[in-house]
Amino acid sequence: MKRKSTRAESVTRELSRGYACLYGALLGIVTAIGAAIVIAAVLYFSELPGSAMRAGGYVAVAVGGFFCGLTASGKAGKNGLLCGAISGLLMSALLYLCGAAVSGTLSGLFHSWGTALIATAVSALGGILGVGRKK
Repeated sequence: MKRKSTRAESVTRELSRGYACLYGALLGIVTAIGAAIVIAAVLYFSELPGSAMRAGGYVAVAVGGFFCGLTASGKAGKNGLLCGAISGLLMSALLYLCGAAVSGTLSGLFHSWGTALIATAVSALGGILGVGRKK
């Protein structure tokens, strides 16, 4: 017979889901930076126009968001869609804050909504796929 969980166990379980979302967001940022470096090298050595940089940035965020949701939901164990979406939002907020710290200004918040939408949607998809994955 299954015993009832105590309040302390449920709080610990919720905290571990929060840590899983934070871990996924940080890993997503690292992956997005790595993808951005690879895309920047490809754009530098190819004959693609400069307008491809924006699309390359979106691709880097999408790759980072996918691994963000995949990792977060794999660590959380269930509720992959929610965990992936939360970690994607957290990842995009942290990316925006890092960009604002480097540029020294908070302008560009309007343009970061597209990045947040891409990161949230793709990390939610990664979250769905990451729930049943073996560790």
